[in-house]
Amino acid sequence: MALIAFIALLAGLIYIISFSHFFDIKSWEIVEDGIKITTDERLNQLMQKQKNKNLIFINEEQLTKEIKTIHPEVKKIVIKKLFPTKIRVEIEKYPIVAN
Repeated sequence: MALIAFIALLAGLIYIISFSHFFDIKSWEIVEDGIKITTDERLNQLMQKQKNKNLIFINEEQLTKEIKTIHPEVKKIVIKKLFPTKIRVEIEKYPIVAN
């Protein structure tokens, strides 16, 4: 009896993680050098493509590559999953140096 209950619980967890909308990305925030930004249209369009995807299965490496393609001046990118439905992208840019 306990085995059946365990299997049912496991099946329910797999369903919640994989198929339900519980972990779908609903919102995001972009932080650049410690300041939350909302005006970067290209980044917001990229993040809009991630909306309603499962947060657990987001490919952070691919998302990082796409951000670096948009902004090659980025030194470091940290992607944080804020469960259950939010993603945070922290961007550190190289210092601006005049030539």
